[in-house]
Amino acid sequence: MLGARAAIRRQSVTSSAASRLLATTALALAAFSALSFAAGGTAFANGNYYDPDLGTLGGTNGAWANGISSDGSVIIGASYLGGNFTWHAVRWDGNGIVDLDTANLGGTQAMAASEDGSVIVGVQESGGVRTAFLWTAAGNSIQLGSAGSAAYAVSADGSVFVGTAKDVNNDWRSYRYDFGTQTQDDLGVLPGGTSSEARGVSADGSVVVGFSDMTGGAFHAYRWTAANEMVDLETIDGIGNSRAYAVSGDGAVVVGESDISGGGSHAFRWTQASGMVGLGALSAGSQSVANAVNSDGSVIVGQSGSVNGDRGFRWTDATGMVSVEDWLRNNGVTVANVFTKDATGVSADGKVVVGNTQNNTVYIARVVTPPPQGGGNNGGGNSGSGGGSGIIDLQQYSQTLAGTPTAQIGLNYAGTALNGAHGEPMRNLLSAGKQSFSITADTGYDNSDASDGGLVVGDLAYGIGLEGGATARFALGGLYTKQDLDDGGDFKQKGVYFAPEVTLPIG
Repeated sequence: MLGARAAIRRQSVTSSAASRLLATTALALAAFSALSFAAGGTAFANGNYYDPDLGTLGGTNGAWANGISSDGSVIIGASYLGGNFTWHAVRWDGNGIVDLDTANLGGTQAMAASEDGSVIVGVQESGGVRTAFLWTAAGNSIQLGSAGSAAYAVSADGSVFVGTAKDVNNDWRSYRYDFGTQTQDDLGVLPGGTSSEARGVSADGSVVVGFSDMTGGAFHAYRWTAANEMVDLETIDGIGNSRAYAVSGDGAVVVGESDISGGGSHAFRWTQASGMVGLGALSAGSQSVANAVNSDGSVIVGQSGSVNGDRGFRWTDATGMVSVEDWLRNNGVTVANVFTKDATGVSADGKVVVGNTQNNTVYIARVVTPPPQGGGNNGGGNSGSGGGSGIIDLQQYSQTLAGTPTAQIGLNYAGTALNGAHGEPMRNLLSAGKQSFSITADTGYDNSDASDGGLVVGDLAYGIGLEGGATARFALGGLYTKQDLDDGGDFKQKGVYFAPEVTLPIG
């Protein structure tokens, strides 16, 4: 499960008490690459980022994103309406912003989404009391359980979610809820502890990560499975606290933050073989936290900061920790300004990173390597037939997608079917009582610089001559096209039409 960290109220990375969660925030490269970054330079930020305008529910203080579904189609978060506890959980897709708080609970945030965005979990907060929140594609929003609970992460298929809930002793305990069996399991605590919180879950729901207190009052990161139950992941230097916020899709790699000797905390990566290993920070004396990890654990993103502010980072074993800006620069993208505040999500293959800017807006960054055929650098990004690396905001993504060559090809096919298959009415006039019937079908294969694929067009038409020289005709047709994109993924378009037509004599 790919993840992100967020808080009920965002705080600096220097605050170790910030409330964090795991959300399903991978942006699938297949969906993202439908956008041609290099097409005229219009779809990608040349040295700057564009402030995204996702829309709000009418509040004056805007909206914020907490995560993205792993297929890239749904963004989740909240919109602030003004006043105490008047923010509502929201989702964005191609149709704009949707209020998920249909029950008008108030103080709701969407924290995590299933792979396709059809199941969303989160938190409802009022007067300092949290309650788990659930939304489904049927449009229902409900509070889960009693007051004193929160849902922070959900499995890929939406069948398992995890979080924290208060027990009979009023202690916070990690839980795992299975929709299939309708059971909620208390995952327990580490030895000597009384409280724990579950923050992340693997794609299949079998591995849960989080943190628990223990003897002496320290908090340690844990990894839970049904076979081994809760296992202490300890800390980087054997001192202080650690917290786990995310786990890879296969459940093998755990990431989070841990205290280090000398003060402060650093992001960590844990595996069974290596144990907990610190990832360092972007600059000497700064701190860091890992927010998300890709499907195989090879790419980790998060934020690193000091009193001078936070920056988003991307880590791999080959590059170590680099800022999102430097990651883009190292891959041919012109980035003139420092703009990231954090990195909260990463795609399954690690090529797409999402997060928040210093202006509290959302950015999406992508690197495509090697560059597409054609070489060169168009506006700071890799050029070529399919586009390349760059930065884009979600508003431009939605607007540009409709204008890509692939979409235009599909629209042209529809025009051909509608106007060509049964068109030219003046050449098909019928005398009174005469009838006509036609079947037109065509199939073809398109291979262009941007894509390749096949299409099928069909049209059935019936005509009849009427008294007075009029002719009536009715046509029913359909279109299906599927094209593979050079950048990965595919574009599909299908539809049907009904076209009545009457030709009348004049004079």
